[in-house]
Amino acid sequence: MKKNLKKFYDTNYADYEKVQVNLTEKISWENKTQIESDSKRIGPGEQGKPFVLTDPTEIAENKKYIEKEGFSILASDKISLNRALPDMRPQK
Repeated sequence: MKKNLKKFYDTNYADYEKVQVNLTEKISWENKTQIESDSKRIGPGEQGKPFVLTDPTEIAENKKYIEKEGFSILASDKISLNRALPDMRPQK
């Protein structure tokens, strides 16, 4: 065990430059351009909005899938995996 710990930890700390860190400084990591772009996206499930099937044949087919699989495969296939979701974090 001690052999592994020795490999894991670097004992040559003196070789590294020390950096002063201000722990009270707040940094915004938000990408404002990306947030703005994502908020304009439209499509099934975008912005966390519910997706509703409207085609009667799809609705009938969807009922079979829900009974068999327990979820709506048709809706899942139409909603993008890379959809934009709204920012739910509280405002500062």
